[in-house]
Amino acid sequence: SDAASVGLTIEYACKEAWFDCAHIPAQCKNSTWDIAEYVLSVYSMERDGDPLPTCSYKGSLIFSRAVASLSPCVVTKDPATTPLTDEGFQAVLKLKDAASLAVFMRRVIEEQLHGVVIDLVELDAF
Repeated sequence: SDAASVGLTIEYACKEAWFDCAHIPAQCKNSTWDIAEYVLSVYSMERDGDPLPTCSYKGSLIFSRAVASLSPCVVTKDPATTPLTDEGFQAVLKLKDAASLAVFMRRVIEEQLHGVVIDLVELDAF
């Protein structure tokens, strides 16, 4: 079944990835597809965009669905949309761009800490 194949894909990527799949954000655990989007996007980012090196695992085909709209579970280098997780932070950090990092940090402050950034210039300089 599709879910079984996706489950094998998740298992493969978790086995091969540096991050701990036990730390998938709660908002990305709503479905097998959400889990797969998070895990596979981290797997790909970790390898500079390279896809899975194989299309089979344990005798079954493995795949992911095409994302019609950007899921909040897809880790990208876009600081405005990437999940606010260690993996999202690492993706933005790879850009080596202070402005992008400031956008990510502002989201952390506002969305996770429920704080307010009073001085954007100081945040950008940080």
